[in-house]
Amino acid sequence: NWINWLRGFSIRSRLIACMALVVVIGTIVGAGMSWRLMSLKGEFDSFAHEEFTATQRMADLALNLSKLRGQEKAAIINTGDSVTAEGHFKAWREALAETGKANDALIAAAPNDEIRQAATTLKDKLEAYSKSLRPTLELIAGNALSSSAEAYQSTDTARQEADQAEAIAAQLNTSVVTIADARRNTVEREVQSTIVSLWALLLSPGIIFLPLMGATVYSITRPLMRAE
Repeated sequence: NWINWLRGFSIRSRLIACMALVVVIGTIVGAGMSWRLMSLKGEFDSFAHEEFTATQRMADLALNLSKLRGQEKAAIINTGDSVTAEGHFKAWREALAETGKANDALIAAAPNDEIRQAATTLKDKLEAYSKSLRPTLELIAGNALSSSAEAYQSTDTARQEADQAEAIAAQLNTSVVTIADARRNTVEREVQSTIVSLWALLLSPGIIFLPLMGATVYSITRPLMRAE
């Protein structure tokens, strides 16, 4: 048995073997903990670089698209007031540029090809919207149109393009949020798994070492107890 087998070694050899075993177990535990932590760090880095960034870019796009539509409506409502309409036309151009930048940023940060393709489609739709609406807004700013009803009617095609762009953006937002939530849940599960693994690794030296150490001590003290 174990006791008789251990008696075949000197006390010094047994203690050295125990210390060596502690070092080996400690190395295995350290390597295991490092691997789990590096894996968890990879998940966090991936989430921060892809899904979290895409969520931010999508929020910027939605905000700028909302501003764009707001300036469009304000310019049409103020048809006949060239000064006010000119201000809204300028703000519309600025919002259009910012929306384009936000859309390009989303394309660059897209976590998958599906979202990248949808964002590219949105970019084309915004360009069509701009080409359709800009001539009418120039007429409004130049006081060539004096009726809001007339301006509203002449921008019907452009507004349809904008409505379609907003629908694409809404679907994009849903897709980005869904992917981000899925990755967040994956990271949470990874954290929980890492915690369990770390506890298992921390307890494993005691589970392995303590019985062996007890057997070693018993093999040393048993002859002394008999001698007494």
